[in-house]
Amino acid sequence: MPALESCLGNITYAALSPEDCERFEDPNLLKMFRVSQYALEYLLNYQNYLFGQTQGLDAAYKQGEANVRKSYSRGVEIL
Repeated sequence: MPALESCLGNITYAALSPEDCERFEDPNLLKMFRVSQYALEYLLNYQNYLFGQTQGLDAAYKQGEANVRKSYSRGVEIL
């Protein structure tokens, strides 16, 4: 998975040179490549956002679990 993500990053942020653009015979192909870059950039950013959200939720869950364990150790019943 990390190898795939590094390749996606290279494709997403690649800058095409004029020589690269000359290789595309169809001008729509170049447009499709750029649209694909934007889509990949969006997905990578959203993946980072979701990762941050997951970490926050994990921390909140662990804190709640610690509170429950602490309450049980005191003999408090939680409903």
